[in-house]
Amino acid sequence: MATRPSQLQAAPMQQAIETILNAHDLTEAFSASREFHLKLENLPYMPLVIERQGDEVAVMHFFIQQGDVMADPELTFRLWDWTPTSITQHPVGVYRQVFMFVNGRQVVNTRLLHELEGFARLWAINLRAQGFLDALRVTATSLTHPDLVKPRVPA
Repeated sequence: MATRPSQLQAAPMQQAIETILNAHDLTEAFSASREFHLKLENLPYMPLVIERQGDEVAVMHFFIQQGDVMADPELTFRLWDWTPTSITQHPVGVYRQVFMFVNGRQVVNTRLLHELEGFARLWAINLRAQGFLDALRVTATSLTHPDLVKPRVPA
């Protein structure tokens, strides 16, 4: 039996990001823009950044080391289906891609794809538990849409 589109659920990371965007009234800006940036600060955790570049979304925690931005981790996703496409972990020198071209043919690293899907599920759960989905617990800023980001109102 085929799965009908109405039976499909959004991936957990997609759900988390959409919840964050909705909480900050940025869903329309994210959807309408080919470039989008949102930074969320929620101490004691590392800042979280959500970026869109065309049809790719990057979600990352980061820290600054000797003036350089260090992603730990950064996951990228295809926007249209939220399939993980790569992971970067600067502190340990890791950059791995799910989709590559070898001898002119696209190759899919299915093992990495399944690992990143599992990691994205766990990370989405952690983002919720750490309060990143709660607009009142985070300080939000945006390089691309600063006029749309509302200041946090203390509870």
